[in-house]
Amino acid sequence: MDSVTQFNGTTTDYDYDQADRLTGIRHETAAGLLVDYDYQLDANGNRAIVTIDNEPILPTQLIDATQSQRYSPTKNRLTSATIDGQPIAFSYDNEGQLQTKGNRTFTFDVAHRLTGYADKQFFYDGVGNRIKAIRSGQTS
Repeated sequence: MDSVTQFNGTTTDYDYDQADRLTGIRHETAAGLLVDYDYQLDANGNRAIVTIDNEPILPTQLIDATQSQRYSPTKNRLTSATIDGQPIAFSYDNEGQLQTKGNRTFTFDVAHRLTGYADKQFFYDGVGNRIKAIRSGQTS
């Protein structure tokens, strides 16, 4: 296990399996546990199940979720996930760019830059810097 203490006193512990793959992360403060993530890996080392158990400091901080994931056997891409019993499917174009995540659609330009997602649009200058984003009609 590795441990790191942040400037604010939060301690983060990292757990690894025998193959040195991350299997857990735990964040704590002097006041108690913030969140504890447990990762179960598939035969290829991908995260297959993520369990989040949070002992709340305040009742509004309660988190208790389980997530499972499936990857394509040939391209090692996420093809589906189930979060608390709700399935989410993922699809990709021939170049490996995410096309859909559940009912959300992603679009890319010929330079493989994200140009659209849900109600968001992104614009780039000639050298590839994002220069504008529009969300629900609001420009930033």
